[in-house]
Amino acid sequence: MGNTTGYITPLLFEYTSVDGYTVYSVAGVGKGFEVELNSAPHKIPFDVIVGTKVPTSGNFTFGYINALVNSSGAPVEVSPGSIDFDVPADTGQGVGGAATTNDWAATANLATPNPTVGLGTTYGYGGPVDFTFVPPSVTPSRTYSAQAIGAIPAQ
Repeated sequence: MGNTTGYITPLLFEYTSVDGYTVYSVAGVGKGFEVELNSAPHKIPFDVIVGTKVPTSGNFTFGYINALVNSSGAPVEVSPGSIDFDVPADTGQGVGGAATTNDWAATANLATPNPTVGLGTTYGYGGPVDFTFVPPSVTPSRTYSAQAIGAIPAQ
């Protein structure tokens, strides 16, 4: 029957412009979880174990890796995809507002099947990055059915 569970570790990225490219740097790594591989919604807490706990500007987004990682961000247990997605990506404005889309990008490919996610690790479509996103011409952009909901703790 195959695997019935997978892994997911939530990530917080800060994005900046470097030499005309948008570069996403790992700013926070959450606690990883084993999840059931089915279409039922799951709530996964974003318990930051290392890095930024509260975004300090509007230049943050979230992502994940289908793995459990060690304190250096290296995968120690990996799994196939654990979140459903639509291809092609849903059109129109993203849930983040007028300047956003619903597109997500992937990094895993034959050359780097299990990228690392240590603090400061960089991702992007070009420029000076540690891991390059798979181009949309190879793997089209997609919309994942993932949503980050957060609350800022009272001071």
